[in-house]
Amino acid sequence: MRRDYLIYVLLVIITFAAFGRVLVNDFVVYDDDKYVTHNEHVKAGLTPEGLAWAFTAFHAANWHPLTWISHMVDCSVYDMKPWGHHLTNLLLHVANVLLLFHILKLMTGSIWKTALVAALFGVHPLHVESVAWVSERKDVLSTFFWLITMWAYYRYSRCPKLGSYIPVVLFFALGLMSKPMLVTLPFVLLLLDWWPLGRISLKSYTLVLKPGSIVRQLLNEKIPLFALAVASSIVTFIAQKEGGAVGTLMEIPLDMRIGNALLSYMRYIGKMIWPWPLVVFYPHSIHGLPILKVIFASILFLAITWLVIKQMHRRPYMVVGWFWYIGTLVPVIGIIQVGRQAMADRYTYIPLIGIFIILAWGIPDYFNTRIKEKAKKVSSILPSITCIIIAVFVVCTWCQVGYWKDTIALFGHTLPITGSNYVVHNNLGVAFSEKKQYEQAIAHFQKVLEVEPNDPDTNYNMGNALVAIGRFSEAAKYYRAAVKADPNYAYAHNNLGNILSQQGRLDEAIEEYKKALQAKPDDLDIKRNLETALSQRAKKTNTATSLYEAIKANPNDAKAHYELAVILENQTDFEGAIEHFSIAARLKPSYATHYHLANILSKMDRVDEAIRHYREAIRLDPKRFEAHYNLANTLSRQGKLDEAIGEYVEVIRLKPDFADAHNNLAIALFEKGDYAGAWHHVYLSRQNGGNPHPEFIRALSEHMPDPGG
Repeated sequence: MRRDYLIYVLLVIITFAAFGRVLVNDFVVYDDDKYVTHNEHVKAGLTPEGLAWAFTAFHAANWHPLTWISHMVDCSVYDMKPWGHHLTNLLLHVANVLLLFHILKLMTGSIWKTALVAALFGVHPLHVESVAWVSERKDVLSTFFWLITMWAYYRYSRCPKLGSYIPVVLFFALGLMSKPMLVTLPFVLLLLDWWPLGRISLKSYTLVLKPGSIVRQLLNEKIPLFALAVASSIVTFIAQKEGGAVGTLMEIPLDMRIGNALLSYMRYIGKMIWPWPLVVFYPHSIHGLPILKVIFASILFLAITWLVIKQMHRRPYMVVGWFWYIGTLVPVIGIIQVGRQAMADRYTYIPLIGIFIILAWGIPDYFNTRIKEKAKKVSSILPSITCIIIAVFVVCTWCQVGYWKDTIALFGHTLPITGSNYVVHNNLGVAFSEKKQYEQAIAHFQKVLEVEPNDPDTNYNMGNALVAIGRFSEAAKYYRAAVKADPNYAYAHNNLGNILSQQGRLDEAIEEYKKALQAKPDDLDIKRNLETALSQRAKKTNTATSLYEAIKANPNDAKAHYELAVILENQTDFEGAIEHFSIAARLKPSYATHYHLANILSKMDRVDEAIRHYREAIRLDPKRFEAHYNLANTLSRQGKLDEAIGEYVEVIRLKPDFADAHNNLAIALFEKGDYAGAWHHVYLSRQNGGNPHPEFIRALSEHMPDPGG
């Protein structure tokens, strides 16, 4: 008994040694927003409203109420401190390690082999994704209930009666409410009935159709479990279908799915043996599957299966372990494609237990039967080799956990391994946006849109980044692309409405708010935006009517012409605005009138007229840097670089910290061949918070290396 306690302690120590650094990690911008950081139901903690939502929502294309409740409890206890959420994942993983050891020890009676299975399960690098990713709480939580169900089933197998069967059904149901991947558990219990529980012999399987046979009895007793599995599968499929997570055969044909499944079965084993490189997202190859690799994987898969079946009489653990592995992977192997990944490390959390069982029992068995003369010598060094392997896995896992430190570290590690990857670029873009590094974010979103121009999320994220740096007209284009790809994208409709409202295009803004509200009828922010726009439209209508009446009474009222022009500009009636700004400028010249008029003319590509009015605005008020800046941009568009440079210099004299002016001056100097001057203003732009475009920096570096190194 003391030896058992020592093993429990050692398992806890090595698991914490492998995963402990997860406690300093942050949330990542990869589903953590959906599950915790931007989920108002979860952030509110454990509330009656939150509980009702957890059981009725198909949020994140899943139905797993216990997972939502666990996140709510974390928010109640730890608020939004990442270490607390990571601690819960880690403690659940440690509990799973100890449960696995305890249950297999009860079932097999073998302490050291079971300890090896538990140790490999506890520290293997392939399990980092399940433990270090807050959103993957469903993995560690559902596995906890999987193992508790196995424990309850063991107790039931020793004393088959209704009172001991009810906990089996209950814990299985709780597991399905944590993650539907547990649908394969009844199948695994049938394997355990053979080995190690010994409830049936191999011969019994040939009598499966015989009434009253043992196998028929064991199948009948699992009917409630199979019924729960079927119900969970149906609910999950509906949730994932509604959430748009289920891929169509047009996107990934069936033959490609089958080929990828066979490859994945072998790749997971390869990564179990040599866990490098491991990344958060493995994309499907855009060039299709390598046919020779698929053929080799298929032959290897069939060969292993044949060898395992040949050993079923002498080594039943091999059949149980192998079919545990391939059976538990079936829901996530990609025949039904959910998500965009070709495979995922997290999918191995439960399945690899089967392979670990084969290794723990098979290696000693091999030496004892095949090389008896060396068995004693080998048995003396096997513990040392095992300890070295465990230690190596601890170090590898410790390193892999470090890549999950934050979003930029995670996807920065993934990008060079997987190559240009639109999922990785999108998440890096969101991460840079959250750090207010918008130019880098835009560059990553652009990479995604080159591959997936109609992706609604990326278009939406691009719009948000452009809004943050004041490029509203460009942002509107991306919001329009988002709602075109997904007409029910409420927040894209809402943000497009905000831009239109700022531009004074209230009728269009109101339509967008209405569409947003139709998709999210309970969203208070959208409701407020709609009410504000309706109120502003009523007020402007009355104001415009009054101004028309004032001008009719007094055509020389310059103020009325100016105010009406502003309203017409906001309503995108640019011709009307130009007419009334021109009259106001003739009646009473002012900086504001000429400046507004120049901006509209520039927008309509009437560049020569725009330049004339910018110059007149500057003559009336030479200290207004905005007019100098817009004039410089307009001159630059015309290729009048010398004049543009002069205006940029004047802008910087008036406002030395204007990053965009430094950036645009750097571009103009580059085009003139003044590379040293360009680098000087690149530095000044950066010092003032600017982010010169990477392509420009690359082009500048080709002509002249960065003088600052």
